[in-house]
Amino acid sequence: MVRLTFMNPGQLSKVKYHTEGNVSSIVGCAPVIEKFIWYLHLDFYMHSVATMARNVWHEVTLFLSYTHNRIWVVLVALFLAGYQSLQFFLEHPDWYVTFSPDLTIWLQETFSTTSLDYALSYYYPFGFMICLLLLVYLVVKEGRQGWKWGYAILACWIAHFVIEMFYPVAPPLRWESGARAIRLEVFPLSDILVSVKYGGMPSGHFGYIFVGFLIARFNFLKTRSHDYRGYMLFFLANLVLTTFTVLYLGEHTWEDLAGSFLIFGGLFYLFSQLVEPTIFPSCAKNPAAAILKKMDKSP
Repeated sequence: MVRLTFMNPGQLSKVKYHTEGNVSSIVGCAPVIEKFIWYLHLDFYMHSVATMARNVWHEVTLFLSYTHNRIWVVLVALFLAGYQSLQFFLEHPDWYVTFSPDLTIWLQETFSTTSLDYALSYYYPFGFMICLLLLVYLVVKEGRQGWKWGYAILACWIAHFVIEMFYPVAPPLRWESGARAIRLEVFPLSDILVSVKYGGMPSGHFGYIFVGFLIARFNFLKTRSHDYRGYMLFFLANLVLTTFTVLYLGEHTWEDLAGSFLIFGGLFYLFSQLVEPTIFPSCAKNPAAAILKKMDKSP
């Protein structure tokens, strides 16, 4: 409740007198008050971060308490270690496929600036790593059933690896295409993160962010949670930005992105039928879904 009090002119003059007498003291206290408010904000944010960290730690420990999830973590660690080491053993392929670089050349001629070159060259590795961490976190958030989405991601990694090995595609920055190798000029150290240099098809950057979007959307439709809605929008924004980035930098062509859409999207659809039969009723009679349900009952 707010109470309004009306004062007569005599009272107002007294208020004015006392106020003018204290103006200097109030002004002198202003920096102290501002500093105090800043400390309150800092304390609030630190408390929020600490709370979030505790929640994530609880989710991770719960996730790792189940056998199937621990097996998935070991398999992923072994696969990633082997995949990252490929760059030290793979040589230049004897043959490779190339697609038209016209779109990349047009984007570079139309939009190229020094600031954009630097921004996208650094976003390419670091933005992707942030999206990958969030993708893994979505698996962790599933708790006991996390391994189901985990194996969907692992299947995408394996399919990605097999196609790269048997169908090498050279992106525009790896051959004399007429496009600038912007990232290699601006941030050459980042190339150590690209294990297979001639693995343009499919695009892992596009594909894994796309899978993250699909999983977040799937869970949002299932739970209507604002958290999953935020994850979905985050992945969607990065999907749009990544699409422009990989085309502009010459990391991929539109054919690579189309292949990623079909391959990663198809694998997601297959695994989504096994994860939630209630949203995909056609898998209610799916024998594979019954097997996964039986496996889920084990610790």
